[in-house]
Amino acid sequence: MVPAVTSAGDQEPASDLEPGYRETDTVPEELAPAPAPAPVPSHAPVPAPDPAPSPARATAPVPAPDTDTASSPAP
Repeated sequence: MVPAVTSAGDQEPASDLEPGYRETDTVPEELAPAPAPAPVPSHAPVPAPDPAPSPARATAPVPAPDTDTASSPAP
């Protein structure tokens, strides 16, 4: 039988390293799958409508009657 012990001059090539040693410089984010894209909304948001304008008057406003002249005595 041949002994299983190797001499100091017999070194294994660097490519024979265990998988854990080869991947020590990887970042966990690189191994994770990419996040799914955001879902497209079924309808685009609609801005709020402008407030309704006040109704326009058909005629000019009528001034209120002057009550001070009616109650004063005539000269």
